Amino acid sequence: MVPPGGDQGAVPVPAKSGVLVERMAVSGAAGALLALAVRPGLQGAGAPAWLAWTLAVALGIVAATLALRRLPASLDGRLRARPASSIVWGLLALLAVGQAARLGAFMVDPEARLYASTPFSFRHSCLSAYAYAATYAEQRVDNLYEERRYDDPAPSRPGPIDTAPFTDVDPFQYPPPFLLVADVALHAGGGFAGMRGVWSALNALLLAGALIALARVQAPERQLAVALASVAVFASLQAVMTLEIGNFHLGTVALATLGMVALERGHRATGGGLLAFAIWSKLFPGVLVLYLAAQRRWRDLAWTAAMGALFLVATLAAFGTAPFVAFVEYQLPRLASGEAFVTLLAEPVAFAASQSPQAFPAKLAMLGVPGVGALARPLGLVVAAAVVAGAVLAGVRGRRDAVCWLALLNLAALLSPFAPITYVSVGSLCLLVVLWPEARGSAGRVVGFVVVWLAVSSFIPAPSPVVMVGASLAGHVLAYALNGWALLRRARAT
Repeated sequence: MVPPGGDQGAVPVPAKSGVLVERMAVSGAAGALLALAVRPGLQGAGAPAWLAWTLAVALGIVAATLALRRLPASLDGRLRARPASSIVWGLLALLAVGQAARLGAFMVDPEARLYASTPFSFRHSCLSAYAYAATYAEQRVDNLYEERRYDDPAPSRPGPIDTAPFTDVDPFQYPPPFLLVADVALHAGGGFAGMRGVWSALNALLLAGALIALARVQAPERQLAVALASVAVFASLQAVMTLEIGNFHLGTVALATLGMVALERGHRATGGGLLAFAIWSKLFPGVLVLYLAAQRRWRDLAWTAAMGALFLVATLAAFGTAPFVAFVEYQLPRLASGEAFVTLLAEPVAFAASQSPQAFPAKLAMLGVPGVGALARPLGLVVAAAVVAGAVLAGVRGRRDAVCWLALLNLAALLSPFAPITYVSVGSLCLLVVLWPEARGSAGRVVGFVVVWLAVSSFIPAPSPVVMVGASLAGHVLAYALNGWALLRRARAT
């Protein structure tokens, strides 16, 4: 959740000259988060525990020092001026640091189940699919997308790589260029065990970079509030669980966000490369191509296409044509029809957690609402058309706004036949962080903001599938309402 209390304007009680208590606390928290985030990556890459900790602490100290120099002096004295909100912010930062410490312990030792968020996290890892697929790609198998290749491993049917103790293996669903980063991470970790730490550090750093970039592109009076609110994302269970299970949705949103920020600043090669790889990773960031085209930003699009072609050539050179043939002929039709997710959606928890358009009428039908089951496919098409129209409208109106990028990304991600709240909601939390400055100054708006934050991201498994489905509907509807409202509001603004 995001704490109450305003952050705008000057602090009524000025700090004494040289007092840096608040700035030191904020910079210290930032340094601690960085150190705890990179430590699993260093250890996963083969560094002994003592060296990984030493390097991580050194990086944290450097980061804290740099942050201390950049933080505004207006922070000092805030504890005396607004003690209640300052204490809440401090507790939230401690929670984020605690979450990072817990995550790091679990990522370097999968048997440390005490540190996992839920039992699901210590039996399931999306990263297992990436490790399997990278290994199959290196082996040049004909169809690395074939679902039977990802059956749960057993002594009589071992997988291509040891992913123990995670025997719940996902099938690989991603476009072939994603294999590049999966393969590099697999080799950097020296196998699946080390890959977990490397992957966690990579995604945590991408998320941190995207949140910092989002804060920096705000108006000066909003930057500090957005930067401080970013800690709420790292404190959230959704972000930590996504890092635990290794799904790249978080990294995809972060890459697309960083790419758009770079393009806005005129760094076309960098921005185009980041956005292109985000699109090659999960396809849904392609909605931003429509947004850019509607704004007639042809140079940005040309660089994105050129960098995308470069990744394509690199994938062909590394793994040959077989992954592309299999993706186009086998996997792409299964993704479009939803067949690729049939096995996943057969599980009651996964079905209840999904926030796709198709899942909404199916949930209503499960709750006994008659005549809605057949609406699943038409509703999906209607929502997809609405997202496309929203991208074009925002672009035509010339809205070069981070709220538009995030809302479009989130809505496009929800179009997947399987869009679990576990990781899809992280994008909505990032959007709420950017909107946080607008909630300050009113107790009613702050309370409403916290309620939306909890409703968008909360999911409580229950013994009864019907109870789970019913409880998930509010967050399901609100995810569309929040992102749709934010997009239309900014697109219509003059």
